[in-house]
Amino acid sequence: MISLRSKPSYTMTNMTKSNFNAEEHAILANLIDQVWQDLNRNVPRSRVYEVVMNEAAAFHNGITTTYIPLLIRRWARVKLIKESKK
Repeated sequence: MISLRSKPSYTMTNMTKSNFNAEEHAILANLIDQVWQDLNRNVPRSRVYEVVMNEAAAFHNGITTTYIPLLIRRWARVKLIKESKK
């Protein structure tokens, strides 16, 4: 996972989910469920998956990892809430 100072523009188009190890997959699965629950299941789970994985790709192989799950959850929620208001 990367430093919190910058967020590169990686997306799942240039990273595959196979780039994540088993522990990261478990964390991401939990984050997907949390974000989906946070949004009262009003957003398709497939879209939540896509957004969370794209956010996670931006932090993959970074130096500072402690707060990354919180940031992924926050940024995914913000993005999905904005999308739902359009």
